[in-house]
Formats: sequence, C-alpha cells, structure tokens
Amino acid sequence: MAERILIKADREYLREVFAKIESGEYAVPVFQRDYVWKSNQIIDLFDSILHGYPIGSLVLWKADDLRKSKNILTDVITEAPAPQYFILDGRQRLTTLYGCISQNQKKDARFNLCYNLDRDVFEFPQKESVSCVPVSTVYDTFSLLGWLQMVQEQVHDTSLARTYQTKAKNLNSLLQEYILSEIYISDCSLEEAGVVFSRINSKGTMIESLDMLQAIKYKGDDSDLISSYIRKIQKSLEPFDFQGISPKDILNCCFWFTERKYYDARIQDLDKVNLEEIFPKVEAALLRAVSFLRSDCGVLSSRLLPYTKQLQALVWYFKDADEPLILRRAELRRWFFYTTYTQMFMNGALQHIRNIHNKFEVFIQAKADDAWDYEPVNNPSFDWRFSSKSAQARFMTLSVIHKYMKEGIAPERMSFTGYEHPFGNSPLCYIPRIMVDGVLQHDLSDTKLAEYVLTGRVKEAIFIRSRNLRISKLEINLLEDAGIEIESQEEPTLF
Repeated sequence: MAERILIKADREYLREVFAKIESGEYAVPVFQRDYVWKSNQIIDLFDSILHGYPIGSLVLWKADDLRKSKNILTDVITEAPAPQYFILDGRQRLTTLYGCISQNQKKDARFNLCYNLDRDVFEFPQKESVSCVPVSTVYDTFSLLGWLQMVQEQVHDTSLARTYQTKAKNLNSLLQEYILSEIYISDCSLEEAGVVFSRINSKGTMIESLDMLQAIKYKGDDSDLISSYIRKIQKSLEPFDFQGISPKDILNCCFWFTERKYYDARIQDLDKVNLEEIFPKVEAALLRAVSFLRSDCGVLSSRLLPYTKQLQALVWYFKDADEPLILRRAELRRWFFYTTYTQMFMNGALQHIRNIHNKFEVFIQAKADDAWDYEPVNNPSFDWRFSSKSAQARFMTLSVIHKYMKEGIAPERMSFTGYEHPFGNSPLCYIPRIMVDGVLQHDLSDTKLAEYVLTGRVKEAIFIRSRNLRISKLEINLLEDAGIEIESQEEPTLF
C-alpha cells in the first residue's frame, strides 16, 4: 500500500497567521498564480466575515527543499530561508485579509478597504470621510484609539459620534477574535503537493487551468515557469492585436502536438508532456494562424474572433502547413466565415465539437476538398438580443472590414477600437470603430439621419431600418465573396 500523506487540522487567530507571514513561516510558492482578486471579491470576503459566513480553510504544505517564494502582497519572487509552510490553497483570501488589515505603508491602493459606518457596508470610497474608517485602522487597536478620539473631536452630534465609535469597536472585536481554519499537509513531495493543489481546486473552487498545470509540473529548480512561456507567446501576438488569447486556449493548442485532442482531454493531461519543447511549435503555428485570420479574413484583433475554437482548429492546420495552396487557403476562409455566420460553435456539446473537428481533420489530411458539408444559408437577419461580443455582431464588423479590403485597404493599415452606441443597446445600433491609417471611418454613422426632424423611438426606428438595409448588403457581399451560397436574397427596404 502506498504511503499516505499526513494531514492535520488546526485553527488560529488572524493575528497569529499574520505574525507567521511577517516572520517568514508562511509563504506563497512560486507556482501559485499572482494575486488577481477584484474589488468586489475583496468586499464579498469581508462581508462574509461580518455576517458569519464560512470563507473556507487554508491549506498549508510543509516543504523542506523549496526556498523560492512570492511576496504575499507584491508577487515578487525572492529566495530566502525555507518557510515552515507554503500556502497551497487560500492564497487569494489570505492576501486579501493581510493586505487590507496590514499597516504596511508600501501596500497597493487596492487594499485600502474601508467600512462605511452610515451604510454598514465595506467599500472603496472615492474620498475621505469620517464615516468611512479604514479596515487597517479598525483592526489595529492602537490606531483605533486615535481614530475614536478624532471622531469625538470632529463629529459634533454626540449621538452620531457614539454610534460611529460603537460600530468601529464592534468591528475591531470581530476581526481580533476571528479564527481561520487551517489544514496542514506534510510528508509529501513537491509533485504530490502539486497534485493535491490541483485536486483541491478542481472541486468547487474556480482556478485557472494554467495555475493548476503549473503547480503539477513545477519541480523547484531554476527552469522557467509555464506562465513565462505563455507570456512570451502572448507578447509575440501583440503586432496582430491577439495578445488577449487566454492561457487556457494556448494550452489547448498544445494538444495538437501530442497524441490527444483538446476536446477529449483536460489541461492536467499535459503534465507528462515536454511543454518546453512544444511551446515554440505552438507559437509558430499560432503566428501563422493569426496572420491568416488578419490578412485573409480581416480579423484585426482577438476581440473580433467569433470563437476561440476556430483559432484552435486553424492552429491544427497551420502546425504543419506554412503556406497552403491558394484553393485550400480559400477553403479555410470559407470555413471560417461559414462557422461564424451560422454560429456553429455556439453549441458547445462535446459530440457536436468533435464532429466539426473530425470533418476538419479529413480536410487537413487532404482527403477532402471541403472542410465542412456546407448548406445554403438564410438571408441576413438580426437577433435583437445579441451583444457586441456575439459571433453575429463580429460577423457584422468583419463585413465592414471586408468592404475596406475590397477597396484595396490592407489590413495592416486598419485597427479595431470597439463600438459606439448612438441609440441604446440595440444590436443594429452598434457602430464598429474601424481606424484606417489612424483615422476613424464613418461609413455606418448614418449622418444623413440628422436631417430628420425626429426624436425618440421614431428616429431610432428609422436609424435601425436604414442600418439593417446597409449591413445586410455588406454581409451578403462577404458571404458571396467567401463562396457561401445564400438561400434567399430578399433585400430589406427602408420603409
């Protein structure tokens, strides 16, 4: 029987945990993700403490041979005497607690949490007020005494001053007496600790796949972390404005260089793969795929990519093909616009995704001329509920870019900076901000509508009908140029 990992539970006051952080007994392992919590998460944590809700246990791991660690507030990696325990789970919570309560003068402004004594809520106030007391002041009894004196001097309403003081003292007692649950893990190797970390965070706690894989693969030597390779790849995509591709999507691309496919595997399955050898190949394939999307499809930014699964499929193709034949390049373009227009990847069912990729694989292997069994599409129509992040909205934007490309404007001269909403949030009111040589284009601004002496819903209705007509024509042109058959071509009219 395999030896069991030793696990024990304990409880400690916040002040005892903080003392161990400051003395170096507790530390953050370098394979942990950086501190990423937003202000709403910080507020929620303290609100849970205020109302007595559980916030989970800290999981601490005893390591004898790991010296490098991250500063709990800054994430700077340092090498110091080995801590007694590493924070295996609960790092985000503990950094939040320590950062907000600590009197450390060098801490980031994101930890400047206050308690609003009028509204009885935690918040990040826009300006200083006697009714908003910093959490760090409330926690430190000596600082609190000075604040209580200040309230007595500045708040002339005696009853209100007494209320403020009572609330602050009650919060001080709550924080001073708050106890954290801890689970200590020992008698396990670094690799086993990584497995524990990944299993803890696969059960109900959301964590990035990159962090999970990094924990499993980290060996404690001086080799680069997986995250550093990911950042390098993202940096290489910046000229194409594709640096926004997520670490998970990059890791999924790694599967094309193994015997497994991303949709039939988990990120953790890459733990036995030599990623250091694979990453340069992934980067090269990604650059070829992104270059194709920009030059042939007008995808000027990852923000205009309808589905990341399209990019992953293209990486699969371009991992072996540098410059495909013109006909196959045209087929890739048709496949991209067809899957976008029909919103094919909206159905995330595994069997559906597998069918799309199986057909695409036959095309990759040159056993078929088509990457999909195409059917005629319907005349462009618009779902009034879609958002600017939907595939439908992005196809609309790509049809505008396609118009400029047909006019001879190279994608290198264009950029996408977002959307404007002149009339509320109706999808047909989205005006994509396309820059050409740094100058904003106004083809869809509909400036002629200003001639109508109309207001409110009437003007908006005319605006939407006008854009429906113009966008439909642009989309029909793109579909036809991509070689996609349209079932019906009844053009909408303005009235």
